[in-house]
Amino acid sequence: MEIDISLLFEEPMLDAIAILKIQPLAPLSMVNNLPGSYYKTESIPTKFMLSGLFENLLGWHFSKEDRAKIFKEMKKRHKKNFKQELEKEESEAGYQSLVGYYFQLVSPTFVPILQYYEDLWSQHLIGGDQRHADGAINYDWRLENERNIIKSKMKSKELTEKDFGKFFMDNRALFPLYYRSVPKREFIIAKGNYMFRININRQLLSLLQTACFDMNIGYLGTSEGWVDISFREGLTNG
Repeated sequence: MEIDISLLFEEPMLDAIAILKIQPLAPLSMVNNLPGSYYKTESIPTKFMLSGLFENLLGWHFSKEDRAKIFKEMKKRHKKNFKQELEKEESEAGYQSLVGYYFQLVSPTFVPILQYYEDLWSQHLIGGDQRHADGAINYDWRLENERNIIKSKMKSKELTEKDFGKFFMDNRALFPLYYRSVPKREFIIAKGNYMFRININRQLLSLLQTACFDMNIGYLGTSEGWVDISFREGLTNG
């Protein structure tokens, strides 16, 4: 599948005004930083979250390494062609926005009535010690006997977690790539819609409107935070 990112090498003119309506279709959990054992949600999507929403609608599912390469080329082209020095835009969680230069939020924002609750959330992580071995539900059956012996000796204090970590690293290829952690996460149920007024690049707006018409499958916060999106175009800026 060919992905068109030519927009990113055009001048980021905010030459249109639109009202963005987001209708949550499921509970949302919009975490804005790197939490510890508790994932607290924001009540309003941040610009980084909206950037991620837009990029997902456009099919821009790029790795961190690819984003860095694309931004490097953007920076070079924008400086040469438009005399603009782009600054890297990166969230606290490490997400680097590419489309964020092409829209801007304008206050005020309409926020629906929100109901908060907590739930356990299954998180997939990669580790290099005993946490990964303990968190992995499945592993190669050939490890079962040795694993049980090590666990038994840990209970009797003959071995430590460090020994179990070494066992894991020695047999890394026989464990799943990810292990599971189950922290607490805060969610919200939105009774109504979010409404944002945005100044936006007209070409980006057109691409997003087409994406919404073809396949409106956006999400916010988590891959289960499904939302319906629509744009109502306003006056032209400038």
